Parts: sequence; structure tokens; C-alpha cells
Amino acid sequence: MLTKIELLYADKYCIAVHKHPGIPCQTQNLKPPYPLDQSLGNYLNESVKIWTRIDQPVSGLVLFYRENPKKSFLHFKIKSKTYLGLVEGHPPQEVGQSQTLVSSLRRDGKRNKSIPDPEHGKRAELSYTVLKKLDRYTLLKIRPDTGRFHQIRQQLAQVGFPIKGDVKYGARRKNRDRSIHLHALEYVIQYQDEPPVRIFDHALPDDNLWNLAKSQIKSGVAAIANSDNYTTKNDLHL
Repeated sequence: MLTKIELLYADKYCIAVHKHPGIPCQTQNLKPPYPLDQSLGNYLNESVKIWTRIDQPVSGLVLFYRENPKKSFLHFKIKSKTYLGLVEGHPPQEVGQSQTLVSSLRRDGKRNKSIPDPEHGKRAELSYTVLKKLDRYTLLKIRPDTGRFHQIRQQLAQVGFPIKGDVKYGARRKNRDRSIHLHALEYVIQYQDEPPVRIFDHALPDDNLWNLAKSQIKSGVAAIANSDNYTTKNDLHL
């Protein structure tokens, strides 16, 4: 069980939590590492329902519904979501330039992978913007417009730029802690007709590559995450 929960935002409808790489969001496994939903419910002593999931080797922001008021999640919507990723190689775009990727993906349950399938797959779309080029890697801002299984990982690998450490999708070598260099940075959420709210998770993993990228991130998180005119919040109302 996690002994420390890093709460980023909470109101009467939802809770935002930081997830370290290696911690599952939700699982039936009774062995460590225990899932975030179980740890959070025990920590708060209340029932929570997972809203957004990120893969076990990914770090960043995870959202939960609060069960009171009942069925409030029916009135929620996600306006946008933003990730940071460090990929192998250098995409052809210059710093500040963007590219949109569209493909058709299907989940392969036997291999627990997303695979291209033009005939039976579902449409997957994301855009990325080049933020910084390092010697062998590139820092990207990634905006998925759909929510397909392993979408970001597969679509970037398809164009030849797998996420660092993601050997499942073609990275040259795994990270020592089996994480991958993908971080859920920001969600913009809205409840019914209330003003949209932007929630950030600045807590990037502490390793050499992420640390090289942090100067870029700290110099303008709002611009990196989203240029839309939304209210930024990292409040706690428990």
C-alpha cells in the first residue's frame, strides 16, 4: 500500500493525484505495488472511482470521481489532455513546429499491445509539438484527441520515434526502473456549464533526461500545456 498520496487537486466532484511510474492505476493484483485507486480510497477513507488511466510505466496526473454526489461523473467531460514525452531520435519538425498523426488502431489482448489495423481498427489522432532537441532524444508536447489503448506509444513508434524505455514499441533499451519517458502533464475538465478547470502535474521523475528537459518546462508550463484561456487550479477541497 502506498504510504504517501500526492494530491494535486480536489473539489466536491473529483480528485487529481500524482502517479509515480511503476504504480498501476487499477488492478486486481493483491501483491505490491498496490493500485492507486485502492491506495487513494484507503487514504481518504471514502469511495472513489477512477476516471482517467495512464499505463503502469507512465508518470503523471490521474483523475478520480468522488462518489458523492452520485452519478456526478455523467456530467463531466475532458476538454483536452496534454502529455510530455521524450522520444528516441529527432523528428523532422523544428522546435516550435507541430505535426498531426492519424491512424487506425486495434487492441491485441493476447500481446497486450496496440497494433495498426486499417480494416478493423478505430481512428486514433494526436498532435505533437517539438519543444527541445537533445543529443539523441527529443522532448515533445503531445495532445491526443482520441483515447485509444496505448495510442501515444504506438503512434509515435509508427513514425519511427518510440518513447525512451518503451521496448514494447521498439525502443532500443529499457529503463532500469522499467518506466518509460511519458508524463501526463495536464487535463482541462468541465462539469456541466461551470467554467473549465486546468489541472497540472509538474512532478516529473528525477532522472538525467527529465532534468535536462525541466528548464524548458519551467520557463513556461502554461504555454507548453495549453494556450486556451482556462482557469488554472491546483486546489484541495477535502
